Amino acid sequence: HIVFKDEIDQIRDLSGGDEENRKLAVDRIRVLCEIIMREAHIKIINNSMPDNLQNPRQMFQAFRKLNGVTVGHAKNLEDTIGWSDKSHHTDTTWQVPNGVDIELHIERLQSIIGSLGLRSDRE
Repeated sequence: HIVFKDEIDQIRDLSGGDEENRKLAVDRIRVLCEIIMREAHIKIINNSMPDNLQNPRQMFQAFRKLNGVTVGHAKNLEDTIGWSDKSHHTDTTWQVPNGVDIELHIERLQSIIGSLGLRSDRE
């Protein structure tokens, strides 16, 4: 089981730090999005995410079709994926977000984790 609380606590700690820490928090959010989609697929389909779905955008197309994934949660996850992807591309206008912006995305992901029942027994 993934202990989502540990992942979220780490991101939250990083979001309160300096620019490098906040940049790492954004990267960890991107990874957390992938973990959420993989774990949801396992929980709902009872099978791993197909190997040919390699990036978050591809995984999202499968995730949004899963039973129990609401339109609102799909929209929030898609927004968070897009928001965190900007840090990985050569967009010269991208700036490291502040802790408040990072917290918004943490809260969105926590909502998805909770509503899909992706909590491990160690939380």
